[in-house]
Amino acid sequence: MIKFIGSFFILETEIQRKILEYMLLLIVERYNENDYKTKVEV
Repeated sequence: MIKFIGSFFILETEIQRKILEYMLLLIVERYNENDYKTKVEV
């Protein structure tokens, strides 16, 4: 039972890490878009 909970916890942290990476990618892409727009305007 403890082993099952441990593996589930590891799985949960993996999913959370994937979600965090995806959110970071979205933030970086949005930042790059804004940066690109400001460069074009200047």
